[in-house]
Amino acid sequence: AEYMGTTHTGRQEVFMRNRVFWNSPHTRLFSCLTLLSLMALALAGCGGGGGGGGNNNNTGTTNVSIAGTVKDNTTAANPIPNVVVSIVGTSLTTHTDASGHYGFASVPITATAFTVTNPNTTEYFSYANFGGKTYDVLTCTLPLPTLHTGTNTVGEVDLQISTGSPPSPPVGGCP
Repeated sequence: AEYMGTTHTGRQEVFMRNRVFWNSPHTRLFSCLTLLSLMALALAGCGGGGGGGGNNNNTGTTNVSIAGTVKDNTTAANPIPNVVVSIVGTSLTTHTDASGHYGFASVPITATAFTVTNPNTTEYFSYANFGGKTYDVLTCTLPLPTLHTGTNTVGEVDLQISTGSPPSPPVGGCP
C-alpha cells in the first residue's frame, strides 16, 4: 500500500488504522464512559460488611414494569387515548397515549389489580373485556397477572363506551 509517496507493509497499515481509531474523540469518550460505568458498578457492590443484598424480613418490595393497551370493543379495535390507568393500593396513575398504550416503570411486584377510568365527563366505560372475562369498570377492579421481575405485559383491555348517564352495573357483580 502506498501512503503519501511511501510504501507501507500491511502491519504498518493496521497500526496506522488503529492509531487513528483510538485517537478519535468518539472512541475516547465511549471508552471513558465505559470505564466510569464499570467503576461505579464495582463501587456499588462494595459496602463492607452487611452480608449482601438479602432482606430476610420480607418488608422490602421488588418493583417491576408494566405495559398494556386500551382499545374500544368494536371490530376496528380503535385505541382509546387519555384513559386513566391506576394501580390499586398505590398512588401510581398514568394516561394512555394516542395509540392507547400505557406503562409504569416501577410497580410493586405485590400489586394485584388496576382500574381504568375515563376523564371525559360525557362518556362512561360501562364494561371491560379483559382476560376472557367481563368486568363492570364502575365497581370492579381488573386483576393483574402474576408479576415477575422485569417487564410485564398486561395485555389488551377492550372497553365499551356509553354516553350520557353511567350505565347500571351488570348482574352478578365482579368476576
